[in-house]
Amino acid sequence: MTDRTATGAGPGQALQRLGGEFVPAYRVVRSEDRGAPPAGRLYLLHGFFGSGRNWSAIARGIVRARPDWEAVLVDLRLHGDSEGAQPPHTVRACGSDVERLAAFLPPSGGPSALLGHSFGGKVVLTALEGMRPPCVQGWVVDSTPSAGTTAAGAQSMMRLLARIPGPFESRRDGADAVEQGGFPRFVAEWMATNLIRTGDGFTWRFSMVEMHSLLTDFFRTDLWQPVENPPEGCEIRFIRATRDSILSDSDASRIERLHSEGHAVQLDSLEGGHWLNMDNPDGLIALIRAGLPRV
Repeated sequence: MTDRTATGAGPGQALQRLGGEFVPAYRVVRSEDRGAPPAGRLYLLHGFFGSGRNWSAIARGIVRARPDWEAVLVDLRLHGDSEGAQPPHTVRACGSDVERLAAFLPPSGGPSALLGHSFGGKVVLTALEGMRPPCVQGWVVDSTPSAGTTAAGAQSMMRLLARIPGPFESRRDGADAVEQGGFPRFVAEWMATNLIRTGDGFTWRFSMVEMHSLLTDFFRTDLWQPVENPPEGCEIRFIRATRDSILSDSDASRIERLHSEGHAVQLDSLEGGHWLNMDNPDGLIALIRAGLPRV
């Protein structure tokens, strides 16, 4: 198993090679168990305040089970190492970034698929139409196509970070502050990966003004159109957490109704809470492994 930083992964190189257009940072994960290069390429898009690294274990599990696919861990704009994107900061801009990344990478010679969690799920729905080669699947992991606020906690986290900007003496101190603000320990430790060392200690890597713009756009963006009319040859697979899901009962019923009417969309439920990649990684990998087409 290899977890490689591909050539051009740094945003600086990508900017130069595409004539100044922004391309997000990424890492490629592929299996060494396969003699030939992988034929399919699965892009993994994280949630709000996350980064591609949050999905490393899932990527490794998928390509171990399905060596005919490679995984591309993407840092969406304003997250991880994806710095330098110009406004407007919107869900659709994130989708366009992923489309440019697909054009930037060497062709895989096979099909592409997108998988996104929470915020990344909406980015999947925006990017499906423009991906080349066309996507055969879009996986939307505990996210919603609907406009409106959700219960995922991003707004609460934004308010908390405004109250605890740092600097902190260590990442552990930052995690402690998040936990004391009312979040579970595993969320606090995950958030602490977004602390960077400065002259005075550790501070959050985010611009809160820009992040607020991105989150506001997520709440106001309705993306039922691509769910009801996916690109030709593409199916959309929703995965809903059994606990604390941001996909409402009414939205779940709407997806199931579309499936019953013959649309290329389906809904699966998976035991666990909203952060399924941490709450039930084995179940998530098994579901994706079984659902990805053979190439």
